[in-house]
Amino acid sequence: MTRRSSLVVLLGVLAAVLMAMGPSDAAQSGTIGIRPEGVDDWLEVEILPGEAAEVTAVVTNKAAEPAPVLIYAVDATTTPQGDFALAGIDDPREGVGAWLEMPVEERVLAPRSTQKITAKIQVPLTASPGDYAGGIVVERLPEATPKPDDSAGDVAVQVNVVERVGLRTFVRVGGTATSGLEAGVLHRESSDGRSVFSLQIKNTGNLRTAPAVVMTLTGFRVPRTELDLTGPKELLPGAAATYSASWTGSPSLARVVARAQVSAEGVEPFEVSTSYWIVPVWGTVLSVFVALVLVVVGRRAWRWIASARAALNRV
Repeated sequence: MTRRSSLVVLLGVLAAVLMAMGPSDAAQSGTIGIRPEGVDDWLEVEILPGEAAEVTAVVTNKAAEPAPVLIYAVDATTTPQGDFALAGIDDPREGVGAWLEMPVEERVLAPRSTQKITAKIQVPLTASPGDYAGGIVVERLPEATPKPDDSAGDVAVQVNVVERVGLRTFVRVGGTATSGLEAGVLHRESSDGRSVFSLQIKNTGNLRTAPAVVMTLTGFRVPRTELDLTGPKELLPGAAATYSASWTGSPSLARVVARAQVSAEGVEPFEVSTSYWIVPVWGTVLSVFVALVLVVVGRRAWRWIASARAALNRV
């Protein structure tokens, strides 16, 4: 009797238009893609609560055969690393994903074709001011193809390849705009002469914010050094991420003072600092030895003083 099993491999190509991409770098997977109409890298809308607007995107199919796809809107999420990501088709929609009047729609894209899609954004009257993020997703429906697995004998493996691309959509709701950042403790971890500094930063405002973190190292036997702590280029409102940098070539014996200055557009710069000693192994051993000697000498001196006082009292 022949056994069959299914192995579903989701190759989720979520090309969510990275911030660093240029106008020619639209969201594109192997065969399908989506981009804004015009030259922008993503969709941006400024609107007041209760108002509506239309957005237009261009969907492409580069393949020589028709492409059945799903087109739908989602909210944006933030990964544990603080990076931008688009939610899944089954995730709840509360922001941009709900405001885009774009129910899940199935289409068939003609071979080597381009299609425009237009959607209405309706912002609730109760929406708070600030930036919101979401996206329009084009997901190619999987084409399951059973493929024999030579290593499994009579087991057939079914591979479902899913292409999924998304176009970032930012909505700025008018009202009082606030920009703010807060930072945690400046941490340091050392190993093999390499120190890694890390600092968690949170966007406490209601606008997208691009933090810049520059750290200055000074101290005893430490030449002045500047390091850029790197992390996500931009933080969504309420998002937090860790920014880090490494330092090599530190002296074997030194006192280090690290000061990280955090700044962003519309945010008053502020500083987070820490300091520590770098002591070699032999230095640690010597310090312990000196401390023990001082303890022994101190105890003997104290006994001598106590004996001297007792002798004087007997006179």
